[in-house]
Amino acid sequence: MRVQHHFDTFGLSRLYEDQAADDLPGIELSIEEAFQAGGARDVRVHLEGQARSRARHYKNSWMLALYEALADDQWFCSGGFRQVVAG
Repeated sequence: MRVQHHFDTFGLSRLYEDQAADDLPGIELSIEEAFQAGGARDVRVHLEGQARSRARHYKNSWMLALYEALADDQWFCSGGFRQVVAG
């Protein structure tokens, strides 16, 4: 309830959506290369590495949550990333 209130009051959903949209194109090539090398499994491993890297300095950041969620998403790792980045 408290988290929802903060999201609504401060427009965090839109803010984080915009920030993610800015961040993902910056790693598009590395995701594609991981996919070409080993498919969804390698994309997942790559994204887990991105999450670990961010966790070292930003334990409560939206970036950590983003990369953990993307690594957990089979559709994204199986090629859906192409639609997200292009869209």
